Amino acid sequence: QSSQQATGFYWSILVSTGLYWFLLVYTGLYWFLLVYTGFYWSILVSCPSRSLTSSLHLVDSAGRVSEQIPLNPSDYCPYSATGNYTVGAQEVLVSMATIDPLTCPSTGGRGLRPLRPSGGLQLAEERRCVGSWSPGGDAGRGRNSPELLTNQLLSLQVHLGSGDPFTPGFPSFNLSRFPPIPSSGLPLIPALPITATVAAKLLSQLSGPPCPPSWRGRLPYVRCVLGPDFGSGRRVRLSVQNLMTPVLLNNIFSSLEGREPVTSDPDQYVILGAQRDSLGPGAVKSGVGTAVLLELARTFTTMVKNGFSPRRSLLFVSWDAGDFGNVGATEWLEGYLSMLHLKAVAYFSLDQAIMGDDHLSASTSPLLVDLLDAAVRQVEHPKHAGQTIYSQAERDGGSWRM
Repeated sequence: QSSQQATGFYWSILVSTGLYWFLLVYTGLYWFLLVYTGFYWSILVSCPSRSLTSSLHLVDSAGRVSEQIPLNPSDYCPYSATGNYTVGAQEVLVSMATIDPLTCPSTGGRGLRPLRPSGGLQLAEERRCVGSWSPGGDAGRGRNSPELLTNQLLSLQVHLGSGDPFTPGFPSFNLSRFPPIPSSGLPLIPALPITATVAAKLLSQLSGPPCPPSWRGRLPYVRCVLGPDFGSGRRVRLSVQNLMTPVLLNNIFSSLEGREPVTSDPDQYVILGAQRDSLGPGAVKSGVGTAVLLELARTFTTMVKNGFSPRRSLLFVSWDAGDFGNVGATEWLEGYLSMLHLKAVAYFSLDQAIMGDDHLSASTSPLLVDLLDAAVRQVEHPKHAGQTIYSQAERDGGSWRM
């Protein structure tokens, strides 16, 4: 009885003073914000510092700046290590997207050698190099690799992995940090994207015998010598100034529910996705995929209005932070892994769907090979009337398979 009296006493105080309504509104606002922000992913991304700019200088043997190499302040490598370094030729890695990796001082190697971008920074880190990336002007040798101008470059994220590197394996809801251990794929050495013109400038400073023909790229004006040092005792001073910045990711979803009357299974999803962002101009990397995604959504919506009923539900997704290592897609996958494991039937990536040539190149899981093969045997080639994509690929002596 005394307990009931005490409860009634405190309740009357809360009501009479208005604290009851305050607590009610406060609690409701708390849960509203909790649910609302749960639709977003809060992460840290690497961005250029607004107060300090990255730089590249040539210095003489006494450490005095002899030449400043111009860089665009907005060009950077996300997730690169930051700091100031002054190094010799044996510790500088100039990547020109050609072939084998350079051997750096820890293994007794000498000179500069072009390096393949994929995984190159991690290899350079193991061998005590400082990385300077230069895809511009010599970007790859593949059939679908873009040919860039000598004053262009590609800003590449250098985290060896996908998703938020500070929540590896877990979704980063509301700036959560679990586990509190960053990804082991984060580099420990700095990296900068540079153009082929800047790379040629660095290579021209080397002394020594000419390098083997297999080391040369596709830029005939680049002077390629083995080193091991810069002439006249010169060194390179590299400064990388990136900051970790909290941002909210916003993946955009749209769906068409499966309604086929006989075999309908609306709880199973066919997912079509494309990244929406780009560190550079992004015509191929994000613009094309986004355009195709919107057109597919429009086309399927029109088909449904005209009586078409999909068997499974279709999910159209525009991913955020794709150029930071497929962060938007990976965080969604990590957050809903159990549901997707049970309900996702297939995923179609529309990234870089059109590369500007006549060839179809595709890669898929083994379960979808026969389906894709049957499709290209039926679809007419857009540039060759009367020929299917498959027959045209055979005529060119190739295949649709990457």
